[in-house]
Amino acid sequence: MPNNKNQHYVPRCHLKPFTRDGEGLAINLLNHASGRVVLGAPVKNQCSRSYFYGEDLVLETLLQDEEGKYAAIVRAITAGETVDLAQHRFLRDFAYLQVSRTAAAMERRRAALVEMDHVAHQGFEDVRNERPDTSHPQIMLSTMKTWAETAKHIHDLEVLLVRNETSRDFFTSDDPAALTNRVYLQRMKDHSFGLITVGTQIVMPLTPRVAMISFDPGAYVPKGASKGWIVTDRVGDVHAINEFQLLNSVANLYFADADDAGRIGVAFAAAALRRPAERFRNWVGVQIDDDGDFERYRRATPEELQTRATRVTTYSPVYPVPSRWFSKLPFRLPLSGATNGSGVGFVRPAHMKPGIRYRTEPIPTRPLPGHGADGPNVAYIRKEALRDPAPRPMRGADLNALVRSAGRHLR
Repeated sequence: MPNNKNQHYVPRCHLKPFTRDGEGLAINLLNHASGRVVLGAPVKNQCSRSYFYGEDLVLETLLQDEEGKYAAIVRAITAGETVDLAQHRFLRDFAYLQVSRTAAAMERRRAALVEMDHVAHQGFEDVRNERPDTSHPQIMLSTMKTWAETAKHIHDLEVLLVRNETSRDFFTSDDPAALTNRVYLQRMKDHSFGLITVGTQIVMPLTPRVAMISFDPGAYVPKGASKGWIVTDRVGDVHAINEFQLLNSVANLYFADADDAGRIGVAFAAAALRRPAERFRNWVGVQIDDDGDFERYRRATPEELQTRATRVTTYSPVYPVPSRWFSKLPFRLPLSGATNGSGVGFVRPAHMKPGIRYRTEPIPTRPLPGHGADGPNVAYIRKEALRDPAPRPMRGADLNALVRSAGRHLR
């Protein structure tokens, strides 16, 4: 096979600490779709596809540069060396990259695009010009473009490294970095959160003994942290971090200790009902008002979707809700957030846009008005957003420039 043809969407440097003796050659896995356990599977065949990031190798080369930095930091952590603030931040940014770069992330985007196109054209099929490009190269480019454009939105998150001093290991998967939000999912029972909302977290295991949690310091306060580290001796905390692998993984869970196979299988069975059947939802509204600044849309009925009523279609991820949370990262009470009353919800201070009036309110213990389990009943959309030009298809050269720009923050 030519050099760099086999491209990993979960890099081998991430899997290496979970391999046999940390050598990076063979790894234990549970394929939960079949229930099959494989001990000592070749790492080179895991989480990879031929030319996943393109045959020109430009993006693959850029990603390999960042993977090399990540590997060096993880080696330092494993060796007990001190890692500085810049290295903590790099781990945060790399974890967000990992949220975005997997086959699972790209398949979710493709499925959402197909469904959005379907509902947007109901009643308008006779005037359709073309169908969206859902080829892997285009979906890959657009997904990575979104990462490059949004990487700056997590730079206000702090980083906590969790040292595991229990009898249970952390394990990883084919979708190892989880974007989540305890404020929204647990306190508000609201799934309508995004990257800039109050309470954002990114969780990713680094080794069987160390995990990383990136978090909103305005919403959470670590208990007993020192210099960016916190120690846990509670098996329940290890389970809380591992549960994100059970909930997010597509097919495979990877673990260092062969004796853990049975326990992981039982844990997956217990978590299976919490895995969302669908990982996105589309919301379609029909216009009911226009005050010059905002257009107001009401949830469309099935009958209205067959008409040519003016409509808007939005896409929202569906996040799994874990059964427990890391106990040493409780809420910073009293919880409050900035809102302008729109569907964006409560945003962190760093993301309050100039020229928009915000008010600070207590974070409620219920969903925001109209935010039911299947989205809002009514949505307000600022007309400037509707007038933005439609994005043209992403090209490799555009993405490379964006990735280079975003990569400057990965230090």
